[in-house]
Amino acid sequence: MGRIEHVIFFKGLLETMDYFVDKLEEGAKELGIDTYVINTNDPSTYQSEEFVRFFEQDKVAAFLLNQIGLGMKLGEENLWEKYHIPVYDFIQDHPRNFFDSLVDPISDFHAIVIDHDHEPFIRRYFPKIGPIHFLPNGGAPEGKPLPYKERPIDVLYCGSCQEPLTSFPAIPFLKNSGQDFYQTAIGTMIANPMLTMEQVVRWYLTEQEKCSEEQIFQIIMAVSLYIDKTVRRYFKLQGMHLLDEAGIKVEVYGEKWTEGGETFSDNIRFHGRVSSKKCNELAGQARIALNYMPWYKHGASERVFNSMIGGALCISDRCPYLEDRYEDGKEMLFFDLSDQSRMVSMISDMLSDPQRAEEIAAAGAKKALAEDTWTCRMKEIMRIMNYE
Repeated sequence: MGRIEHVIFFKGLLETMDYFVDKLEEGAKELGIDTYVINTNDPSTYQSEEFVRFFEQDKVAAFLLNQIGLGMKLGEENLWEKYHIPVYDFIQDHPRNFFDSLVDPISDFHAIVIDHDHEPFIRRYFPKIGPIHFLPNGGAPEGKPLPYKERPIDVLYCGSCQEPLTSFPAIPFLKNSGQDFYQTAIGTMIANPMLTMEQVVRWYLTEQEKCSEEQIFQIIMAVSLYIDKTVRRYFKLQGMHLLDEAGIKVEVYGEKWTEGGETFSDNIRFHGRVSSKKCNELAGQARIALNYMPWYKHGASERVFNSMIGGALCISDRCPYLEDRYEDGKEMLFFDLSDQSRMVSMISDMLSDPQRAEEIAAAGAKKALAEDTWTCRMKEIMRIMNYE
């Protein structure tokens, strides 16, 4: 087929994904790449002669996020298979969420994972998947960032909390219907937050329960999400309560923080969820942007890069991938989830020393703008598509 020159994108289901597509398309245009965007809410974008002419060209590829558009058909046949169009699926969430599309993939399917740890997971449980590539999310500037000393927000957190869980599904073939498993796995991850969920689950099910590989797979696919949600909620709430107790003012844009009876003083102000664009504009008004990784230990989501590109000092829980790329104390700051009191001290110190905070923020912004925008990601996507 030769070098890819034309790329099809999909949008229309999730605001966050739509924003990513918009930024990737902007990057593609900067790079001189021909694009076509299908909006699932607008039939004219996929029922037009213009679209037919686009996908009937040579050197076309489809770029999807979380399989949106994977099942597109022309009559009774899958469009991508009928026209031999390679599909590159940028998997934003854990692969366990996409069993149907990964267990028996269409031909010429390429997986792109956001965390290096997701590749061995796919290799183990979805052996039919061919090429697997790694790519973190990118960041995007929005609006005109304020000069650092004029920023009205001390600490910004853009993101929801996980909902509180009061019970866990029974697992009939485990002792106590799996309730011991849940509590041990959650406690182990809280005590050792650098472990991945898969490591903890596999350890327990092989050492404590002697489960078969098929049983381990069933549990990871069906109920491990409950462990993930519980542990992430624990650390987010712990950190926010510690900031509250220290009298540090935080502007929070997200949902579910006060569900389950959680209470905070006026130090922690909740504003509800806002758009991706608005979050990035807010980064340009904040001195410090706090980040909790979505349990990626060897990858990164967009929030870190958005914060730095907006000129805020990013303070995040540790992640080896980011620590290899950004220097702690010079371009951003890292804290241990197991010692969030240290995170509170870091924020207090940086608020008391705005000159140093501004220097770190500026260094982070310079690096992120050079290496971690969505345009940078589009360049990498084209390298992946063209085997460079």
